[in-house]
Amino acid sequence: MAKKPLHEPQKVLTVPIEWKTEGVATVFANQMIVQGGDDEIYLSFFEIIPPSLRLEDLADEQTARNKLGGKIPAQCVARVVVNPERLGDFVETMQATLAKWRARQDLADERSKP
Repeated sequence: MAKKPLHEPQKVLTVPIEWKTEGVATVFANQMIVQGGDDEIYLSFFEIIPPSLRLEDLADEQTARNKLGGKIPAQCVARVVVNPERLGDFVETMQATLAKWRARQDLADERSKP
């Protein structure tokens, strides 16, 4: 009599993902903080809006600091927690996307030269 395997082969079910982005606000972030937790990575995205200062406000550093109240606020617009194993995949994808974007920019720059 044949022995049964210790583990039954797992069946794999492939189900396509339908990515939905409707209703999600698009926000602008010009600053980012990445922090490592015990089992996760925290990505915090911030928007810093330059303050409205007049030219005369910038006459000296102390006047400018007084007008700013000593600080410029950075508003957190999104915070995402990512599994560290997945973060590597995300970083690779972002690097590939950035490289393609830069290549398109370089091509556009070349085309715009007389």
